[in-house]
Amino acid sequence: YNSRDELPASLGALGGVLEVAEVVVVVHGGGRSASVPAGIGGRVPGDGRPEHRVLHKGNGEIYRRYLALQGTRAYVDTANPSVWVQSVFVPPPLRSFFVEDVALRVKDGRTARERSAALGDLDRDIRTWRAMLTGRGTLVSKFVALYNLHGDYALLSDIVGDPALELSPHISEIGSMLAHMRPNDWKIAGAFDYEFRMIAAVLDDLAREQNPFMEPRGPGEPAPWWESLVPPDMSVYFQLNTTKNLTARYMLEVRKLAEAEGRDYTAERDRLQRWRQEHLAPGVGYFRNPFGKFLLSVSGGDIYDDYPLRVHDIAGFHRLARLAFEVRKQAIADAAIPAFIGQHTWATHPVSGKR
Repeated sequence: YNSRDELPASLGALGGVLEVAEVVVVVHGGGRSASVPAGIGGRVPGDGRPEHRVLHKGNGEIYRRYLALQGTRAYVDTANPSVWVQSVFVPPPLRSFFVEDVALRVKDGRTARERSAALGDLDRDIRTWRAMLTGRGTLVSKFVALYNLHGDYALLSDIVGDPALELSPHISEIGSMLAHMRPNDWKIAGAFDYEFRMIAAVLDDLAREQNPFMEPRGPGEPAPWWESLVPPDMSVYFQLNTTKNLTARYMLEVRKLAEAEGRDYTAERDRLQRWRQEHLAPGVGYFRNPFGKFLLSVSGGDIYDDYPLRVHDIAGFHRLARLAFEVRKQAIADAAIPAFIGQHTWATHPVSGKR
């Protein structure tokens, strides 16, 4: 890292959240963990407020640590690629407590200023997870960010849909929150560069083994009968550099799927499946580097196909939140909503185009 402005505000604070948050939230709450409200329009039970205040009082420090993450300007995974790298996330009880806190403060706010303070926290939270989503991170980090953005926009949708809430003083604030996410923010292609490095590290580990098929034996322990059939030199069956090159080519193909527009998802997925059939499926060419191709087909296979689709679904939910906001802001009558949707491509699902 070269600049504090390009860093998470405090990795130490984040580490503290990871180590302590779940214990504090649950134990100090007398066994109750905060739950995500189903909606703000009367669906946060009134008798839950005293418990929420108790949780807030007993967990003030850990909650301040969570809010301190909202100073994050960017997100970068710097750990060496490995399957053992620990994922960074906020424990669900703490995350749920934040959503519940914002919902209650917006609902119970007596003045526009009080509600704006709560909306400000939600706005900064959206910025935080957007920074993680658009940063240089692993595939897991992308979906941690997406999960939290989904929750934030679900809460914002409930706020917009609450008929008891006067929205007019907060139109610009809500519009700004919806405008944070730009079309290219939803593309996670960069995560597959990290996936390649992680798979390459696993391949290096395998190559260091004399023969991955040989089982370790104790002194004097006879070898299994089939071991004599396995050649001591595995270079014919597992060619490290060839496998790495094939993995790199495969990740480039996966990137094309992740970079494609939603309307092109199905065609790009079919193209990727044809590529796998040609390069990874058993056939005459399988006799050259068979173990390497087998490893890639197992570790990669079709597991990446649905990740971009999940991203498109969450992007579609963001579009739905924007649609609900525009309908209320412009006071569009129910009968006029289909026509309004037909005039705006952003109001449909990115993949299916359905209204």
